[in-house]
Amino acid sequence: SVSFLWFQLLKNMLVNPLKDRQEDDHDRTTAKECMIDVCYRYYHDNPIQRGNIDKFKETYRASDAIRWYTGDSFIYKIINRALRTEELKALHKVRFYTADLCSCLAAKHRSTVDDEPEFSKVYHGSQTTTEEINLLKEYEACLIATNGFLSTSGTHEVAKIFAG
Repeated sequence: SVSFLWFQLLKNMLVNPLKDRQEDDHDRTTAKECMIDVCYRYYHDNPIQRGNIDKFKETYRASDAIRWYTGDSFIYKIINRALRTEELKALHKVRFYTADLCSCLAAKHRSTVDDEPEFSKVYHGSQTTTEEINLLKEYEACLIATNGFLSTSGTHEVAKIFAG
């Protein structure tokens, strides 16, 4: 649909700076501070997550993006909320981290394909209604897009744990 294509173009523009508009260190620092400010406001009444935000602020490196997303921290909720709501302001405020996560995932994919070319099946566990499952079955072998990142595992048992 048109809205799907529009959102993909928007995501690419936010995540992949244009070649003639590469972000410099100042732009990146400003974008990081903006995202951290959003996180502090979102978790204003959660001292544990505010501590995680402090740690992120002090220690974060782009190469750690996947670890931060999959760890027990504030990141995945903020990022997926921005992606699922498709709010332009929210997406713009998390662009710094989303770009790092996309880069790390692309690098991980390249290394997985190079190291394990036969590995093609992954599992995702989530609590899903029967209606949603039937809808997915109806579109088997079609492009299905989600506005968010899906965590997966090469192990069926791990996915079952996340599915509850």
